[in-house]
Amino acid sequence: MQTNLTSSTEQNINLFPELDLKVYFRILWQWLWLIILCAILAAAAAYTASIFSVPIYQASTTLLVDEAREPTTNYQDLLVSERIARTYAELMKRPTTLAQVAVKFGAEPKVLNTAVTGITVTPIRDTQLIKVTVEGVSPELVAAVADALPEVFIVDINEVQTQRFAGSKANLEQQLAELNRQIELQQVAIDNIGDAKTPDEAVRLGQLQNELSQTKNSYANILRSYEELRLTEV
Repeated sequence: MQTNLTSSTEQNINLFPELDLKVYFRILWQWLWLIILCAILAAAAAYTASIFSVPIYQASTTLLVDEAREPTTNYQDLLVSERIARTYAELMKRPTTLAQVAVKFGAEPKVLNTAVTGITVTPIRDTQLIKVTVEGVSPELVAAVADALPEVFIVDINEVQTQRFAGSKANLEQQLAELNRQIELQQVAIDNIGDAKTPDEAVRLGQLQNELSQTKNSYANILRSYEELRLTEV
């Protein structure tokens, strides 16, 4: 009796999963048409949206920022280039830069702003590279803007640097002219004394010669700075 009861219980337990599967299958079969209909409607909606939506195209350009002043780049130059790359990335996103691109294309800035849906300028981490990504509704325009934006920015930066160098060069040139005038006056004073005949003249001659030497040293230092500035500008 105990053995038969156990067998009957095991049979009842094994029947439940089979009944559950049949119920689930019957429900699934009953609503299969609705599932298929929903899938068809979803596909049709996605297809319709893709037809009527405006495609967005993307183009990118990569720039290298190199601030090394010597043929052999050291670690300090790399750090400077990375910092400048981050600065340039911020400056390149200014609306005025895109406006200059519009001028280059002979278009109105508003028209270009409408056609270009997004501009992303990102410095690549731990490098001297800047990635410029442009998105818009026209593949030709997007590619053209991606190429023109760095070119316009480089011209703009060069003009700013040229103005800065021009001011520094003018200041150094003014100092050189003043020092050269002092050298000429000191040399004339020395020539006027000639050979010192009295102790006072000897003392004065020594002072003038010392002043002339210092002035020439100052002139040489400023001239060296001027030449370095010209080299940096180039």
